[in-house]
Amino acid sequence: MTTHTAVTPFWTLPLPELLQQLDTASEGLTREEAQLRLLQGGGNHLRRKSRLREVGLLLAQFQSPIVAILLSAAGVSVFLGNPTDAFIILGIVLVSGLLGYWQEHGAGHAVERLLTIVRVTAEVVRDGTVQEIQPERAYRGIVACLSQKICSSMKRH
Repeated sequence: MTTHTAVTPFWTLPLPELLQQLDTASEGLTREEAQLRLLQGGGNHLRRKSRLREVGLLLAQFQSPIVAILLSAAGVSVFLGNPTDAFIILGIVLVSGLLGYWQEHGAGHAVERLLTIVRVTAEVVRDGTVQEIQPERAYRGIVACLSQKICSSMKRH
């Protein structure tokens, strides 16, 4: 018989316990420890989208309840002997799905282009000071400043 142990979500842990689990401190890691962890665990690289994602995006356009209702209406139209109505409904569903795909695909490309222009950084605590790093240089155990209130009392590097 397999027993499952419940994993406590990190946001419910008291800060000292969380810092201990991550083997870090509120002052952040030292420069040497940060470099060592980056070498051991690697950076935080995002994966490129695969071609399957594009197919999934297209198929997702046809997964709404309204599409199911329209497809049912097309089926009823065929059953009642009105194939013209069914083809009109199916045409509307198809055009709507393709337009939705085209819009979402274009929006995704716009975001990718923006990310190549914008320099994204993360504020982290290292050696007791707040520093900006590239997200690719983030790793387990790093103390990140997620709000200005948290890190406002620390000196900036």
